[in-house]
Amino acid sequence: MLLNHLAADPRRAGAMGTAGRHRAVREFGWGAVARRTLDVYESVMELRKN
Repeated sequence: MLLNHLAADPRRAGAMGTAGRHRAVREFGWGAVARRTLDVYESVMELRKN
């Protein structure tokens, strides 16, 4: 089982945790949310031009 392997290898578990944190911040942090929100607003504004 994966959890047994991670429990036996704390360095790997830590690395996976760090990687997961970086991914979460990159994909779901305020910067990412702001970029997606701006993309939606720009799309709507472009549609309104036409």
